[in-house]
Amino acid sequence: MSDRPLFETLAAARVEGLPLDTALLAALIVDRHHTTPAEALDLAKYEAFDERCKDAGDERTRLLDAAERAWQAAAHNETPAAVTR
Repeated sequence: MSDRPLFETLAAARVEGLPLDTALLAALIVDRHHTTPAEALDLAKYEAFDERCKDAGDERTRLLDAAERAWQAAAHNETPAAVTR
């Protein structure tokens, strides 16, 4: 594994044709649990009840929610802080 496992994970997910949500989940598994990209992709695709997937899934939800709030704020010319309050 190179010193860039997050990028390897995202590239492998793209080659496999996985949805962005699954790719993000796998990248978070690599980052948080120090797995290989291949193991993280397998976990993200097939092991929804694994604790590593649950942990990374919670972080994915938090990240996507924050991105959604920021996008909504930009669409309404507000700052993200104003939307989260």
